[in-house]
Amino acid sequence: MSLSISSDVPSLLRALDAIRNGRAYAALLLGGLAAGVVAAVAGYFSIRMQMWGMGSVGMLLAAVGFIVAALLFMVGISAAGTSLLDQARGIAQRPFTGLLFAGVAALGRLLLLFLALLLIYAVIWVGALIVLFLTKIPVLGPLLYLVVFPLVALVFGLFGFVVLFVVNPLAAPAIWDGSGVLQTLAKLAKVARLDLLKVVLSQSLLFLLLLFASSILFGVVFSGIGMTSALSALIIDIPRPMGVSDALYMLQGMSRSGGGHIAAAAVGSGLLIGAATMAVLLIAISGNCLIYLQFAADIDASDMEGALRQQAQKIKSKAEAAREQARQHTAAAQKSWQERQQQAATPNAVATVCSNCQSPVTADDVFCGSCGHKQPGHGG
Repeated sequence: MSLSISSDVPSLLRALDAIRNGRAYAALLLGGLAAGVVAAVAGYFSIRMQMWGMGSVGMLLAAVGFIVAALLFMVGISAAGTSLLDQARGIAQRPFTGLLFAGVAALGRLLLLFLALLLIYAVIWVGALIVLFLTKIPVLGPLLYLVVFPLVALVFGLFGFVVLFVVNPLAAPAIWDGSGVLQTLAKLAKVARLDLLKVVLSQSLLFLLLLFASSILFGVVFSGIGMTSALSALIIDIPRPMGVSDALYMLQGMSRSGGGHIAAAAVGSGLLIGAATMAVLLIAISGNCLIYLQFAADIDASDMEGALRQQAQKIKSKAEAAREQARQHTAAAQKSWQERQQQAATPNAVATVCSNCQSPVTADDVFCGSCGHKQPGHGG
């Protein structure tokens, strides 16, 4: 497997074009604003609930608000990512409403993919515990541990490495490209098996590109804020007391002459910093889309997808069998309980059968009503 740096660098430089994608900016901004509004409203009512003595309700409201805000922000990211993936493919941009619908549609598959990864991690964890438990065998345990320890360490290391450098950055572009959950897992598993080092190298180059872009964008923003603040101090007369922190100074200035200018400067600085942060995030998303198109978009993972479907079908069949067995056990226990309740409620009902002809008899019957055989326990 050969590594080609010269072909990766020009491709990743196209990620810088993301800062010119107005629709991606708008989608990300809309998702962030919606998430911020929901979080602020939920936080306000959560505080009010705690003030009214309903702390548990307030905590629940805050948790629900946080979850809804996170989902809204994910929709914004998915809409922006769909736009950036179209841009990376060189195709026409969708309408803004189409991007929002695509973001909502991708949200469910992203959540299912997250749950699938948690399930895979749980299976690996349980398997490792079982294997390590076997090393407690007397005498042979330490020898077995000599083999098991590096094997389990390698499995955990590879899984974490693949999730960090392959699954996390490339799963979302695969979902935005229309792949299902199993198809996405199959593609990423095949990429990890065939081109892991190439993908890691591309992610490292993208990280360096983000550092470079961040230094320029935030350098422009903070240097501009500093220069504008210095010039504003020559015009707007707000005396600064010695020894007071910047935050306290800003709060004090709100109630004095020029306080409105300080508030405006704070909001304007926040907008500039937020815009720079969004630009860096869009570059990161666009870079991951480019890496996905280079390594995973056209890969044939039908064989691995079929294997995953078979494993999923086996797990589903075992789960259904276990559920049916549990249902049968529950029904049998319920029936037994009902029979015991009925026998306890009607002690003189049919209690046994005739020892000769197996016909039903009661505890008070001396002779069987069918064959006339004398029943035990009623004299000689």
